[in-house]
Amino acid sequence: MSVVELHYPELWTTSLNPHALEVEADTLKRADASGLVVSGTPMFERLTVLRAGYFGGYSYPSATRGDLQVICDFLAAWLLLDDHLELVLPHMRPEQQQATCAKYMGALAGTGKEPYADVFIRAFANVGERLRERAATPTWYRFLASMAEYFEGVIDEIDVHENKPVVRERYLTFRGHASGAYPVLDLIEIAHAYALPLWSRTCPKLGLLREHYANIICHANDIASHSKDVEAGTANMIVVLVNEGMSVAAAVAETARLHDEAVAAFDQLAAQIEAERRDPLVANYIAQVRTLARGLLEWQLRASRYQALQSGRWLSVS
Repeated sequence: MSVVELHYPELWTTSLNPHALEVEADTLKRADASGLVVSGTPMFERLTVLRAGYFGGYSYPSATRGDLQVICDFLAAWLLLDDHLELVLPHMRPEQQQATCAKYMGALAGTGKEPYADVFIRAFANVGERLRERAATPTWYRFLASMAEYFEGVIDEIDVHENKPVVRERYLTFRGHASGAYPVLDLIEIAHAYALPLWSRTCPKLGLLREHYANIICHANDIASHSKDVEAGTANMIVVLVNEGMSVAAAVAETARLHDEAVAAFDQLAAQIEAERRDPLVANYIAQVRTLARGLLEWQLRASRYQALQSGRWLSVS
């Protein structure tokens, strides 16, 4: 497969947070000390190649040292849990899947009553308390709602896999949530210590802007993770398009086109919102969403999680 170029206008830029590598080292130490991972084990190596510092550092390049540390500690626990759920949930009955995810949500929200024997419950309880201390109240509850939808998306994805082939319309209903696109979006406000104004939370255009953003990062991720998804038998836009009759090469090109189309749609809608509202806070937020989307791609271009895959090396940026 030849290199696939994803196209971004000049506004779509990011840089590595100056604290990123120091934070990543501390994240590894904290994970080891808490028992989330044990130094020298495969789990520790998995966390090392996930590069939580790059994930957070490119996504929130202007976050303070303290805010970035909490975010990267959360990302580390969440990425490891996501891999864990991918392995264990398919072997559970639906009610067990719901109960398992509810325990992690309860730990994150600070309402769980389960004993902390599970390392992921302990990790989520810890990072949840620390994130809550730094978040404005409405931001915190929107973040929790996004995480609840993430767990719903993961369960929905498993259910859909049992009824293959996955059709495009069905795939798009859960992909943005199962990928975790929305919680990292809500972390913007925690990373930069503000809360969006009340009107923005019910604004249809800002809601659509969030969907464009989710499509951008999901289409890029579908290309990068294609090799893994084919091996695991999980859904992926390229796989869906192949099921519709396209060749793999044509499906990859079409996914890249959909990505670029979402970038253009985002910018067009963002310009409308900024012209109508003339709110500096919202304009700043939109700029930070662009940075987040580019940052997530920069992480994929550098993290061994993706670069170890043939498909992860297909991507380039123009």
